[in-house]
Amino acid sequence: MFRIYGLSLILVVLIMCSGCASIFSKSNYPVAVSSEPNEAMFQVVDGDGRIIFNGKTPTVIATQN
Repeated sequence: MFRIYGLSLILVVLIMCSGCASIFSKSNYPVAVSSEPNEAMFQVVDGDGRIIFNGKTPTVIATQN
């Protein structure tokens, strides 16, 4: 009987500890954009259709909150 409770407790702890890793790490990372040939114009558009970045390749985009 104790073994069932022990295994259940371990299972519950494992389920509670498995979550989104973004809680423990930063959520913004720089993104490198390149093309062949260089100097291509590009835009980054968000989900609402707003332009959030205009640029020319090669470049690195680093978002800021």
